[in-house]
Amino acid sequence: MKINYEKYRIHSMHLDYTKQLENLKFYLEKERQKYLSTLKQDNHSARVTKILTERLPAGCPTEEEIAYYLNMSKRTLQRKLKEEGQSYITLLSVLRSNLAKQYLSETKTSITEVAYQLGYSSPSTFARAFKQQLGLSPLEYRSSQ
Repeated sequence: MKINYEKYRIHSMHLDYTKQLENLKFYLEKERQKYLSTLKQDNHSARVTKILTERLPAGCPTEEEIAYYLNMSKRTLQRKLKEEGQSYITLLSVLRSNLAKQYLSETKTSITEVAYQLGYSSPSTFARAFKQQLGLSPLEYRSSQ
């Protein structure tokens, strides 16, 4: 019986990668849930933050999509957030910043994966936004932790 060891090794590596990816997704979901549990749910800002947190891994939801999930128009959402002294952009920026710091300090997840989990279109966009907010690149931040 002749065994193709190269084919077996590649298959084995694929299974290891798939398991690591599943573990990463589980961990990031656990971290998202931990963050959500710290939020109060009695105001619109918290509700928007909750929806953003749940939807970011699939891509950054627009303000219109958030309003749709809350069964209101975009303008009504803007008005209600303004009454609370907030805006969609501010909530999104604060959420991304908090989650990025949490992911970078508590995991060994690649910066590329963190960028996509936070709904950024590319790692460079994430790195630019992160550096603008904190004055450090994601790699520098991770090294300092």
